[in-house]
Amino acid sequence: MCGEVPAAVREAAICGAPTPAPEAAGAAGVPTPASASVKPRDPTFDVIRIVAILLVIANHVGDQLLAQTEQLDAGTPALVCYALGRLGVPLFLMLTGILNIRKQYPQTADVLHFWRDKTLRLYLQTLAWILVMYIVDTFIFGYEIPPLTLVNELFFLHGVPNNNQMWYMPFIIGYFLAIPFVSRLLHAYDLRIFLLPAALVFFGASLLPTINVFIVNLNPEVIPSSFGLNMGFFGSYFALYLLIGYGILERCWLRRIPALALLVLVVAALVGAIAFMRWSAQMDDPRGLWYDSPFMLLGGISLFLLLLKLCQGRHLPPLTSRLLQRLSQATLTVFFVHYMVLHLIELWLPITPYDYPAALLLLLGTAVLSFAIAIIISLIARKTRSMLPNHGQ
Repeated sequence: MCGEVPAAVREAAICGAPTPAPEAAGAAGVPTPASASVKPRDPTFDVIRIVAILLVIANHVGDQLLAQTEQLDAGTPALVCYALGRLGVPLFLMLTGILNIRKQYPQTADVLHFWRDKTLRLYLQTLAWILVMYIVDTFIFGYEIPPLTLVNELFFLHGVPNNNQMWYMPFIIGYFLAIPFVSRLLHAYDLRIFLLPAALVFFGASLLPTINVFIVNLNPEVIPSSFGLNMGFFGSYFALYLLIGYGILERCWLRRIPALALLVLVVAALVGAIAFMRWSAQMDDPRGLWYDSPFMLLGGISLFLLLLKLCQGRHLPPLTSRLLQRLSQATLTVFFVHYMVLHLIELWLPITPYDYPAALLLLLGTAVLSFAIAIIISLIARKTRSMLPNHGQ
């Protein structure tokens, strides 16, 4: 996917200090060579975003397959689609840590600018899509949704919006409110000082609950252990992905692991996750996979590192780079629209148990149509902005 450059140069790009963009360097008074203005774009983060949203779509297709049968009777392809797709959200979270926590917000004005430019915009986009889904659910799918329910969803008073994928939005918006303070904290200390609270969060929120599942199913008379230390201030297990993403880029955490070893770890995490799901179903206690699962942590981190190692420091032809950039910029809109697109396709192509060719068509159709819709929306929005009186001033 990515063009080759010398290994030494690629390694320096991966673990060296971040290179400022030519315009940023010039603004800071740092001389820039003439060639810097035409430096090829690094496709790494674009590729990771695209892979992440494709995995999210795959997870929801896997959800549809698993919904057709008991978990114990589910076929291996359905479980692989579901488990592999679960790695999409960890990729997005680690990207959030890299792209936002690494920035510094030294002044109050910087925090307010971030809230206005990132958090408020994300909230308004979420509100718009909740309204769109309300219209679609009411007039296309025929659901009866009371107006009060809509109001509660618009202001996150209903827990999370009543759409499968939208649980992510109030969660990530809340984290965006905290990111400037987290960034200031992480830049103020040696990052290793946070390993202790991170380890405690991992133990209490991820490892211990998984161990309890085994203990309770193997011996129902045993009372499961609970972790009484309150680690909520550190953001629970979701914060681990943000911290690890930041640490991977800024501190080169785990970056020396060979690509083959990372691939083995991803496969091992998926095998472990699927075996856990099958075993829990056999014990009449079927468990899905959530992002606190040690299998998801291992698989998500390993896949993120693998994509970094394969792509960072490599360059693509300009046309391919622009295409990846355009697709990457469309991923948030794809996240919003894909679940609706998936169910609209299902009206024409219903999924039945073990119908894997139909599931593959559903996956491909959802991905292609969602990206097409997202790009069209982006073009309309760009055209609308260009027509505004104060545009560009």
